[in-house]
Amino acid sequence: MPGSGNQTLGNGAVLMFSGRADGVRRSGVGIILSKKMKNSLISYTPVSDRVMTARLHSKHINISVTVVYAPTEDAEPSTKDAFYRELNDVQSELPAHDIKLVLGDFNARVGRDNEAHPGVIGTHSYHMESNDNGKRMLDFCAMHQLTIGGTLFEHKDIHKTTWKSPNGQTVTQIDHICISKRWSHSLLDVRSLHSENRPLEDKWKDLKEAICDVSFDVLGERSRKQKAEHLSKETKELLKERGEIKKLPSTDDNRSKYSRINGLVRQSCKKDDNSWAARVAEELEEAAKQGQQRDVWQKIRTKASHKPHKSLTQRILLSRGKMLEQLTA
Repeated sequence: MPGSGNQTLGNGAVLMFSGRADGVRRSGVGIILSKKMKNSLISYTPVSDRVMTARLHSKHINISVTVVYAPTEDAEPSTKDAFYRELNDVQSELPAHDIKLVLGDFNARVGRDNEAHPGVIGTHSYHMESNDNGKRMLDFCAMHQLTIGGTLFEHKDIHKTTWKSPNGQTVTQIDHICISKRWSHSLLDVRSLHSENRPLEDKWKDLKEAICDVSFDVLGERSRKQKAEHLSKETKELLKERGEIKKLPSTDDNRSKYSRINGLVRQSCKKDDNSWAARVAEELEEAAKQGQQRDVWQKIRTKASHKPHKSLTQRILLSRGKMLEQLTA
């Protein structure tokens, strides 16, 4: 795709791309963020048709992602030199404390000599020896304290290789994912997924199942927190009845019924709020009497997530004031 920019896809994901400035549809790099992940995007920078960056926000530390498309192995040395000069400059300008990810088509075969490059490669590369692009890549990773993820994990060869020649005679591992060396333990797995001459729907199904399986193995099943009941059974039945009336055609009779049931709902909710506030106040006062300061503040933080009516909040604050007097007496 020529030029640079971004566009929203049909599924809500966003595509950011960086291509050639002369309009020629050749080379180029891009990043796709899902509908959920795009909210984490801080910024992105289209550098050239071979390099672009994006910065993502995460809970504990931000992530700087660099996407690359390196010259082929038989490209002129001057072309390779220019690419790595640009890549080095870009990488050096990234925020120092971010996790760094560098990924894409490096056109590089990396060997297994991890003793010569400690912390940069593991012992599970597909290739035994590095080609010229591989040596350049190893130097770049060593300079920027990066680990090549695809060399760390033991897999069958079919799950290591990333490119196959049109005649099927040559397979190589030339696409790589690199991560900051100090964060390499956070990389749980790197593998290639291969599928040939199969419907796109089947390929997507396999990919989705693989992601789900790995996520479940790593993260486990998320337990659901049980919420304390606040509304009474009577209020829930009134809410259900109001919902059914709301679905009816808008006539004078139905609007009258809705107005009547809505008044009953408000009265019942207010009654439930009063009961809830009384229970909270009793729990806080009892904890204060027992001298359980830790429990007192834990209950206050828990109840603070609930948003009751203003007058009820005032009642709880008054109860909190009484507790403070008891705790400081």
